[in-house]
Amino acid sequence: MNDFMNLKLCSFVVKDVIFSKKSALSGGVLNIQKEEIEKNLYNDRRFKKVYIDVAKPGEMTRIIHTLDIIEPRAKVGEGSRVFPGFLGPPATVGSGTTHRLQNVAVITTADIEAFKSVEGPSSVTGPRERVVDMAGEAAIFSPFSETMNVVLNFEPSPDISMEEFEDAIRMAGLWVAEYLARLTSNMPPDHTENLHYQKAGNDLPKIVYIYMLASDGFLRDTYLYGERTTYLMPTLIHPNEIADGALVNASQSFASSPTYVHQNNKVITGLWERQGKDLNFAGVVVLTRHHLTHQDKERKAYFAAKLAKMLGADGVVSTQEGGGNSIVEQMLIVKFCEELGIKTVTVTYEMGGVQGKDLPLIYQVKEADAVVSTGNREQLVRLPKMERVLGGTHILYKNIPATESYETFMSDIAFSFDQTGFWRVRAWDY
Repeated sequence: MNDFMNLKLCSFVVKDVIFSKKSALSGGVLNIQKEEIEKNLYNDRRFKKVYIDVAKPGEMTRIIHTLDIIEPRAKVGEGSRVFPGFLGPPATVGSGTTHRLQNVAVITTADIEAFKSVEGPSSVTGPRERVVDMAGEAAIFSPFSETMNVVLNFEPSPDISMEEFEDAIRMAGLWVAEYLARLTSNMPPDHTENLHYQKAGNDLPKIVYIYMLASDGFLRDTYLYGERTTYLMPTLIHPNEIADGALVNASQSFASSPTYVHQNNKVITGLWERQGKDLNFAGVVVLTRHHLTHQDKERKAYFAAKLAKMLGADGVVSTQEGGGNSIVEQMLIVKFCEELGIKTVTVTYEMGGVQGKDLPLIYQVKEADAVVSTGNREQLVRLPKMERVLGGTHILYKNIPATESYETFMSDIAFSFDQTGFWRVRAWDY
């Protein structure tokens, strides 16, 4: 990685979000004119109804049917736009100036399950329930109980397909995120980060991040510059591109990362913070997962390890999105990197059963001797009774009112065990 990409990331700290007669950011308060946003969203005839609400930390509010979560960001003073391939041409991003609203998230919600038919997605490939509690016992497990959330809920127009509805929702969420961030265009930021490569001594170890993305097809995919990554071979990408929205989530899997997490990937930010101090951040390799044959899994893993070696990596950090297939592929990456002499750390969740006593990983290799656990996705959690629900009325697959108290797996709490380090709780072995 060299110094050809310089990104100035300007943060505006938001202390409150309210509906107002005019959209503006003033004194740390984000004022939103709801009618203006609704008018723009209704220009998309694929929506029958659009509902906009706000959920704040500490409120007895539950958000259900969560599809994606996006941090408001916008390019300033130049022709390019965030989320390239969607809001603008697929031009390379990662340079220039980007404004972000800190402590704010745009959450898109809809009952896509209502489309389900005999021919439609199964319970494996279809949408999963993902819940954000803004208060109560379960709030500690979701990082988005701490953000002020602009919640968008959509109902489809008659006679449109699930694919059309899903596409419309994704575009609407990205547009609202950029719209809100653009309110800061002529304002001084609260603080600024300069993300660029700083030359360091050759004695520091070179570290490559191998970033496996959700890529199973419709409702289980990630977009790179507006294109599905289903058949993407391992590809070198600059970390600044990811911060500028080059990766957009389109997966409803319990174990996929929302766009917000891609924008704020903790592995990337951690490596940037240590660049030039105790390591050389050599780049990010993105690749797809969930391949149907072992040969396909090996092909991608070999290729990713080869790219890391070509970048001169002394060490690799590897993360994945997804379930059992992805764990196999992740372990193959560890094996092949280690065989090339590259020390590798991998980050993954566990499937240890309700009591945490089962085998935590479905597949492992002897080379995987540095594994970071993000928790047990099968742990049971009791969600308390809530006063208000946004995003729908009933919990998917359970057919119970969403205001009620109920017990569920950790995997149903939105991004509670995210594998990129975006979590709220941790444990020490002592």
